[in-house]
Amino acid sequence: MQTITVYAGSSGFAPQSHNMAARLLGQECAARKIDLCYGGMNAGLMYLVAEASRRNKGRVIGVIPSRLKDSERVHKELDELITVDTLWERKREMYHMADAIFALPGGFGTYDEVAEVLYWGVLGFHSKPMVMLNIDGYWDDFLDYFNNHVHQGEGELGKCTDFLIEATSVEDAFAKAEAWQAPAYASTHSENQEALPHFEDAFSAENMDCILIDQSTAKGAYQIGTALTLRQLGKHNLPIGILNENADFSPLMKWVMDASAARYITAKCTSLFAVEADKATLTERLSKLAAIDIDLHEDKWGDKPEF
Repeated sequence: MQTITVYAGSSGFAPQSHNMAARLLGQECAARKIDLCYGGMNAGLMYLVAEASRRNKGRVIGVIPSRLKDSERVHKELDELITVDTLWERKREMYHMADAIFALPGGFGTYDEVAEVLYWGVLGFHSKPMVMLNIDGYWDDFLDYFNNHVHQGEGELGKCTDFLIEATSVEDAFAKAEAWQAPAYASTHSENQEALPHFEDAFSAENMDCILIDQSTAKGAYQIGTALTLRQLGKHNLPIGILNENADFSPLMKWVMDASAARYITAKCTSLFAVEADKATLTERLSKLAAIDIDLHEDKWGDKPEF
């Protein structure tokens, strides 16, 4: 591995065990002379993993959307800072740079990024392992959902478990990433012939009344992540509904509540969507969802963590 991309939470309220894992991951990247690519911020675990690598003479690359380039929350001392036009292009650039992708604890944004990589994987676009650093069981319910409740959908060549790796420590993460074997269908779909599928534009369409997800597939899981992340950032104001007829989404919703309790997801964000087992009740709830404004500076980021 020459470069790993790290997804991580920007919350300024992470527990010390998570902070320590971020520092250890950055230090290990530097020790192994592996370039670290991440989202370019100086907030939360994102800052700690980047700063740990940088202070140990590792090479760190940040990718930010242009609207953030003058923000005080951008890390100003990276080896390279790549500016792109949109959040979607930021994710795509980070994905393209990676030989492997690691996820530290995080919220909706991290969920969206992980689900995106898994969806592209089962479509045959890549052969990159998606390693979840499951510190103190943070990802337990999330992993239960993807391992046991996400079904193979139309056009999906395999299951998310073909790419998804659980690791309980930084050392474990590198060992499992290096030992991972890609499925036979990996990288069989040329990115040059078809653009990587995404939903940012679709969920910003003015002719939509709501976003309704009723299929627990890799695609459906990705759609939920994108819809929630964009809504959190104020990119759309559509009510988001999840039809949970067979209780497949229940482990994911439990993770959301636990992540909110850990302050990776703001309390306000748990009111951005509705989950019901029947469509009529879900439709009624969606009609009553109130508009909510979220200030990430106040509600989530907090102060830059001490290194």
